[in-house]
Amino acid sequence: MNAFEAIYERRAARVFDPDKKIPPPTMEKILDSACQATCTPDGVWPWKLIVVRDKETKALIADCASETARLIFGGSYEIFSEHMWYMPKDTRLRVAEYTTSGELWRYPIDADVVVIPVLSRGGWRGGLASLLPHREQIAPYLGFASENMWLAATAFGIGAGFNAMPMQDGRRREVLHEFLGIPPSWESNGAFAFGHSPSARSGGPSRPPLEGVVFSGTWGSGYKRLAFTEGFSDLRMPDADLFETMADINLVKSFAPGQVERWKIERTIDSGVWGPTPENAKNWRFIIVNDRESKEFLYKLVNEKKHTPFLYNDAETQNARFWYLNPAERMAKIEEALEEGTGKWYLQADTLIVVVSALHNWLEMPHAEYTSAARNPNYPLSTGCSTQNMMIAATTLGLGVNFDPTPIGDPRDKETFTDYFNIPPSWQPIGVLSLGHPGAPLDRPPRPSLESVAFDEYWGNPYKRVS
Repeated sequence: MNAFEAIYERRAARVFDPDKKIPPPTMEKILDSACQATCTPDGVWPWKLIVVRDKETKALIADCASETARLIFGGSYEIFSEHMWYMPKDTRLRVAEYTTSGELWRYPIDADVVVIPVLSRGGWRGGLASLLPHREQIAPYLGFASENMWLAATAFGIGAGFNAMPMQDGRRREVLHEFLGIPPSWESNGAFAFGHSPSARSGGPSRPPLEGVVFSGTWGSGYKRLAFTEGFSDLRMPDADLFETMADINLVKSFAPGQVERWKIERTIDSGVWGPTPENAKNWRFIIVNDRESKEFLYKLVNEKKHTPFLYNDAETQNARFWYLNPAERMAKIEEALEEGTGKWYLQADTLIVVVSALHNWLEMPHAEYTSAARNPNYPLSTGCSTQNMMIAATTLGLGVNFDPTPIGDPRDKETFTDYFNIPPSWQPIGVLSLGHPGAPLDRPPRPSLESVAFDEYWGNPYKRVS
């Protein structure tokens, strides 16, 4: 399937045929696509997958989802009404009949395979890093992997739906964690259900216009689409295979000179709007940066990390960052980082996209606990899915990409960052996506094998390949 076709045709499935099974090799290709996702700057994939086929486990997941949904939506029509704010009133009442009962969220029980994505809290590593679980920074990397699986399923004609409801209530999350054997240093975010849908879902969440979620330069500065400006011309789209593109995202550490056609930037941003959004919350915003002053600001913010204790000027930490290189290459990389710093690509890129995720729900919803994302990384995870769409789209269009969470890695930097771009306190920047003509490729560690990131049925049970 064409990469753009997958992005625009992807839908969430909530009904599955329990008697129709996914061929094991096909399901394994879907799982393998997660391993193609981009890793963190220090070369790790901070997530695991638990692959569930057991009926008892799926029934428990469905029960937890249904019970939590009933608590959230079943107690008050006012809560439900705000939850479905985008539907006509008569439609809300009709949908309420099966939503407030919790039945809508029982679909994992009918799915053929349920994947439990599990996000690290930082404790899988030694040293100081394990004390700094910036989930808003690492959750997008699970989003990259999750979107790959969702797009792969779409290409194979398999329905997929991410059900966060089983993990929304802390008590039920504890029950599932104990049942699945998930250790305390890891956190599940929901149940990713895969199966055959009786019919294709033609509709989905309404997509906002770019003017509603994209800003120019700083937060609140209106974005104007090319359709309303002069110079709107050639829009020939390349025919790039989805799987080839996912396997070879054009990650770069430098950009070549030259201006990128504006329509390619706009098409890249538009693909992000087609990412999944929990309960149609539209929990992402994008700030487009082209001016030299802002690029220099970001470069200085990132480059000064070479003076930061325990991050760049500590030999052991640097040695660990380049674990995938042999000793000689590792030493050269350490010297380069200490002497030259990092972040030169900010000055070279044609366009920077500041990716921002909701920290709390900004809608007027009466259930404050449900709308808060302070202890729930599903918003930045969803924003990571949208960012993966943009990286796939940019690669398809022949652009180089670089995603960097470093500017917000330190709380002091984050404050400086949000002040500069006027980002309000209820929103969380998760990183900067750089776009431009590709220069030198980014050195990448070897991708993980599926066996190293997935478990069968419960935590610690080795995954066995079928192909």
